[in-house]
Parts: sequence; structure tokens; C-alpha cells
Amino acid sequence: MRLHEWFLGPDGEFARPAGPAGELYDEVMDAPGAVLAGRRTVEQVDHWGGDHHGRPIFVPSHRPPGPSVANYPLVTYVLDGIESAMAQAKAAAGGPERAGARRVHGATGARGRGAG
Repeated sequence: MRLHEWFLGPDGEFARPAGPAGELYDEVMDAPGAVLAGRRTVEQVDHWGGDHHGRPIFVPSHRPPGPSVANYPLVTYVLDGIESAMAQAKAAAGGPERAGARRVHGATGARGRGAG
């Protein structure tokens, strides 16, 4: 089985997994959170259409976004550094300060800077 095949139904389309994997999926999707993603990633996926499961998306960058980003109110380009992007994402994630309740997804390289 390949890495993400467990997310596919018999027709090859995305399906919520059954059993414990489905319970974990529900927990992750229902938890408050935010997305911190690099510019290349978000541009390759057109900013997930401006909506990544209802979570705000923060993009650290040295350049302002292109004009299409104005159509995506949940997408924020942060031009003053990764620390600021992480702080903004954590603030937007909301939720209580306890393990697993306030999550910032993505930007694996930034996790050493305090991602939750």
C-alpha cells in the first residue's frame, strides 16, 4: 500500500477512512487550527482555492502575493519573517493551550520554531 492509498475508496476517490483511522481523521479535521505553508506549495495548489478545511492559511514570503490572492480571504501573506508567520498562525489557530488542541499544520521546517 502506498502512503496515501488508505484515503482512497474503491473508486479511487477520496473517502473518509473507516475504523481508528477515521476517528483520527475526524479529530484532526474538527480541531481548531491554522495552516502555515511555503509560497511554492500554496502557489502550486492555487492556495487550496482559498480554503484548507476552513482553516486560515499563512504564507511567509519575501514578496507580496499576486493579485489572485485577494479572492481568498483566509490566505495571509506574512512579509516580516517566519517567526511572525508562526505567531500569527498560532494566534489564529485558537483553542486552549494544551497538547493537540491548538495546531498549526504544515511548514515542517518551521516546527523547530515553536509549531504546535
